Amino acid sequence: MTPYTSPRPQNAETALRLLEQAVQTLQRALEGGEAAAVAQASQRLQMDLKSAVSQLLPQAQQAGGLTPPQRQRLVALQQAIARQRELVARLGAHLSDAMELLLPLPNDPTYRTRIEKHLPVPQVPRPESRRPVSNAIETP
Repeated sequence: MTPYTSPRPQNAETALRLLEQAVQTLQRALEGGEAAAVAQASQRLQMDLKSAVSQLLPQAQQAGGLTPPQRQRLVALQQAIARQRELVARLGAHLSDAMELLLPLPNDPTYRTRIEKHLPVPQVPRPESRRPVSNAIETP
């Protein structure tokens, strides 16, 4: 995986556009489920976020705040990132559930899994012997 180097945006508009693209790229990577792509997209988002802040902060301080369209775009980005966090949390919960099923269970009943608590314990049928074995030899 090669490190991502974000182009230095020339203005706030370019910085916002790069940030929006980075969020979309991360969304596609999360949906694809490929760890390397997620890591690279996360790195890109982090770099683009730093660039956007460095461009938007001076503008906001000089102009008395962000413009309404810039605010709306940032709110939309914030909501998209919140949805991505929820997706990652759900995927983590699914992974935990899968690991809980795959790992051996300890013998201590205190640590029984959620699944084990709700499923009946299977009863293994014992083979029945046809007749008792005796040491006596039968004679005709």
